[in-house]
Amino acid sequence: MSAGPVPEQASGRGERFVYRHEPVLGTVVEFRIGAATPEIADRADARMLAEIDRLSGLFSVYDDGSELNRWQRGEADPGPELSALLTDSLHWQRTSGGAYNPAVGVLTKRWARAASEDREPSSAELADLAASIAEPPYRCTDGRIETIGDLSALSFNSFAKGRIADLAAAAGSEVDGVDDVTVNAGGDLAHRGPTPVSVGIEDPARPYDNVAPLAVVWLRSSAGLATSGNSRRGFRVGGRWFGHLLDPRTARPIDDPRSVSVIAPDAATADVVATIVAVLGVPAGAAFAAPLDRVGWLIVRADGSVSSDERWAASRRR
Repeated sequence: MSAGPVPEQASGRGERFVYRHEPVLGTVVEFRIGAATPEIADRADARMLAEIDRLSGLFSVYDDGSELNRWQRGEADPGPELSALLTDSLHWQRTSGGAYNPAVGVLTKRWARAASEDREPSSAELADLAASIAEPPYRCTDGRIETIGDLSALSFNSFAKGRIADLAAAAGSEVDGVDDVTVNAGGDLAHRGPTPVSVGIEDPARPYDNVAPLAVVWLRSSAGLATSGNSRRGFRVGGRWFGHLLDPRTARPIDDPRSVSVIAPDAATADVVATIVAVLGVPAGAAFAAPLDRVGWLIVRADGSVSSDERWAASRRR
């Protein structure tokens, strides 16, 4: 289902038009396109949808014929775009000490089974699961991806979704007459263009549509934003609620912080850094993010306390 265009507000050279499409990437995808005319916005919308469709054919774990699935089955070598995604993913897994791990789905399935059986996994089983996914099953050598283990557990959904949002926004911004573009792919935001756009950050203690945002930030030029948190999804086991965010190093759910929001130069970076900071916790997560280029963070602790860095504070000013 698609909806649009809906004129929203003035941008640099015209109006901003809003398009909503679902199901796309398994979620609702929204485009906000600043353009001189509705016809130009329509062209950008069509180009962005086509780019998402093309990239889904490369990265999707749900499409049996995707390049990712064919590589995992040993039927094809990854092309340039998938190779770049795999290389970047490997970089983040290594530099985060395993706090980011594309095989974490193995742990998610185990906790989902724990919820259905209403029984927590044993400490020994969790330790074995964490050890089983600790080492990447592939390596990058001189730009080539080399398989060294079982690839079947890998899923790059969240990282790939941010990358797709980035590339879709770039495709839309290249259309003549487009002033700015914002893509919201189920919470992964990518913005391109000179006109700042405001984004509200959900309060994880009150994750409802009619509640005022915890904070409002402005995305400028090329920027991405993502939030990692436990307010909406999780597992109930033995009468206890566990958030869906898991630490790949221990196979255990994360209790604190409650949510992490990150602004970065692109949505893919924002997504993976938000996950890493959430897994590492405070203060290790903040220390990890500190040297990263143009990355700012907002952390909401389990006790409700909120902290942020100077880059995040700067993003709150228009």
